Parts: sequence; C-alpha cells; structure tokens
Amino acid sequence: MNKDILYKILSFAIRAPSTHNTQPWLFKLNSNTIRIFYDNKLILPNADKERRDLFISIGCMIENMRLAANHFGFEIVINIDINDLDQSVAYVTFKKNDNFIHDDSKLFNQINKRVNARGVFENEYINNNIFEIIDNINKDFEKYGISILKIKDKNKIENIAKITQKAMIKAYEIKSFR
Repeated sequence: MNKDILYKILSFAIRAPSTHNTQPWLFKLNSNTIRIFYDNKLILPNADKERRDLFISIGCMIENMRLAANHFGFEIVINIDINDLDQSVAYVTFKKNDNFIHDDSKLFNQINKRVNARGVFENEYINNNIFEIIDNINKDFEKYGISILKIKDKNKIENIAKITQKAMIKAYEIKSFR
C-alpha cells in the first residue's frame, strides 16, 4: 500500500474529537498496517482515572480512519490488542477492494466540518425531524442497554445546567484536574 495513502487516511483520522483535545494516539506504519498506541504522557489521571475517555477518544479516531479508508477504496480489519506494557491499543490492516461499496460519504464529508462549540446554546427548539432521527438511533442501541434521554422541559434543562456548572467549577478548583 502506498504510504501517501496511509498518511492521507491518517490526516482524516486525527481530526477526531478527543477528551480535552489531547489527541492521545501514536502510530507505527507498515506496508498495509497501522499499529495504534496511546501516548502515556497524555493520560489524564485526575480527569480520566480509569482511562475510559482515553479509549473513547481512540475509538473516535479509529472510526474516522475507517471512514477515510472506505472513502479511498479500502476495507479495514481492526484487531483490538490493548497492552499496557507498550501502550498498544490496536492493529488496523488495510485491504484494497475496488468492488467494495460502503456509502459513508455523508459521514466522511463531516470530518472536516467538525468544530468544538463551547458556550451558551441558542434558545430555540430542535426540529421534530431531528427527534425522529434520534429515536431511530435510540432503537438501534437499546439492545446494548444504551438509551438517549430527550429533555424538553426548560426547568429541567436549567437545573441540569446549574448542576453541571457547579461540578465543573468544583473540578477546576483541583489543580491536578486542570
């Protein structure tokens, strides 16, 4: 496999969201394989004691990698291999397949559009079509015990916002958390 294609795929992979924007991934490239490691220096011992968010971040990056690989005509095989001794997480193998049809182009095109939007949210209701989409996604994940809770009541939203604000202030008072 051409290394330029691997670098191009990686250029999309690393645009994935990550906890505190740490981008905690490292790569070792071979001819048709990328070995993924986590960067031990970027672990957040106080904000992510069990490294849950670290692995979610790496999972987001691998999904971006899959989308980019598919876009360039490659199938991938992901082998999870978490080893704390060398901070190894996974091996990803790429196979060229000209007959491979996997239409994730809408998702792939969103990679470059992703932004972090922090601050006050707009005071408007979400379109009902969006709620229908969320309901359909929710149905797909119920079998895993995952559900999406939609809260429309303004008082409940304000209470959640106040609790979140207090928790964030308390967390940021801890220097090692920051």
